[in-house]
Amino acid sequence: MTAETLTLPLATDCVGHLEKRLARELEAEAEEWSECASALTLWEDEHLLDSPAEDMLARHQATVERLLQFGKLLSSVVEHPGFPDKKLAAMVSATHQMLQDKRVMWQGVRSVRAAACMRRRQGYGAQGGLPARPFLPVSAGPL
Repeated sequence: MTAETLTLPLATDCVGHLEKRLARELEAEAEEWSECASALTLWEDEHLLDSPAEDMLARHQATVERLLQFGKLLSSVVEHPGFPDKKLAAMVSATHQMLQDKRVMWQGVRSVRAAACMRRRQGYGAQGGLPARPFLPVSAGPL
């Protein structure tokens, strides 16, 4: 068999093909991930803006954490110095930052609620001050 009959591509051709396919698929996955993060904003508007239920806050937190984990995976690729698509890298970075901001903001809501609940259980007022004093009627005469 002669070299002319071999149809195997050279290693550089294989790697180039794999890089192009990975870049194409990565772009599609990153865009879909970013769209999920944007859709989460609409869900927040519908379920969390007015007195969110604790179970909704918990669902939201779990969703944000999963999106952030996927974002870390994407970031590990697009932040590589040799990654060619700087526009995609910027989109991944911006989406990841937005998700981190969401986590801080909505966990803050949970923290404030938890602190208020704890203060109420401990007998402190809504503002976190001293426990409310019982009402004692003032007598008309001297003690």
